[in-house]
Amino acid sequence: MKFLKFIIFLIPIIFYCQNNRAYYQMKYKPNKIDTTTKKILQVLIFNSLKSSFQSHGVLKRDSLFAISLEHKNKTGDFLNNDENFRSSMDDQYKISSDSKSDIVTFQDILGEQYLAKYEEKIKLKWQISSDTQDFNGIKCQKATTEYGGRKWIAWFASEYNFHFGPYKFQGLPGLIIKIWDTENNFMWDFVGLKKQNSDNFYENTYLELQGWQIANLDKKNFLKVEHQYFNHPLGNISEIFPDASGDKIQKILEIEREKIKRNQYMNNKIEIAQK
Repeated sequence: MKFLKFIIFLIPIIFYCQNNRAYYQMKYKPNKIDTTTKKILQVLIFNSLKSSFQSHGVLKRDSLFAISLEHKNKTGDFLNNDENFRSSMDDQYKISSDSKSDIVTFQDILGEQYLAKYEEKIKLKWQISSDTQDFNGIKCQKATTEYGGRKWIAWFASEYNFHFGPYKFQGLPGLIIKIWDTENNFMWDFVGLKKQNSDNFYENTYLELQGWQIANLDKKNFLKVEHQYFNHPLGNISEIFPDASGDKIQKILEIEREKIKRNQYMNNKIEIAQK
């Protein structure tokens, strides 16, 4: 795969004081009934103290926007005019965690431009097995847990002595190399590791870079707002477009209908049981 050429595989020693990037290929079924699967490359940025996990495509978009915005502040013109800056993307969530606590912060863009986050205390109860297996030359050990209403099987590598993994999974005595739910709806496969050259750790989203504020909610209210935008992706149209009328309103409503239709298809969530 072309986009993986830059990844350094099987680094024998990780420097604990440095930031590293572990890349995961996520394969999932977006619909509960349809057997069609999707793939997305995601990245875990981490060191011995903290981690940040998100889509590689979203991270790339936001990083390019940050560079472009810095250029605009100096010269008055954007460096890039990438269509991705204006188009929505799937899986825009970012998950941050700290090795000193069990607190995980989940941040997402709801609808088109509503930034929100919540904190969740997660202490997964892992059952570590004596079973071992090699994945691409990495010796791994098996562990199982339950989270979000699903049962999960994980393989971790103790030679990479970090407690992080993809999504909200952490707390094992080694980096998670592979994890999936027992019904095969979601799977993450480790595909490579490299040192991070940049000193930046938690890159801001392109909305934050434009001054948008993040709503700090508890998980219950976050899910409530998420559900509202699920049914009305564009929010209150009359408030957002107070001067629109006639054909313009119809076009806006058609855009929203397409988004609702798509939302209804994307009905297979990672977490099917919420606290």
